[in-house]
Amino acid sequence: MKRETTKKGLITSQKELPKAWIKCWEDMLQEKIQARIERIPIHIQGVIAWNGDNLYMEGRKKGQ
Repeated sequence: MKRETTKKGLITSQKELPKAWIKCWEDMLQEKIQARIERIPIHIQGVIAWNGDNLYMEGRKKGQ
């Protein structure tokens, strides 16, 4: 959702930010949501591999 809501630049208005998130969520395809849910176990393993450190980033292999 962050990628989608910041494509046109950062939203700095506290009033507009929740609106953008809600619109993004409502517009998101169910297939995209399901694909992200299915990747959660992979990300959990990544966090475990980093010993719970805050260095884990989606799409990055350990040591990179």
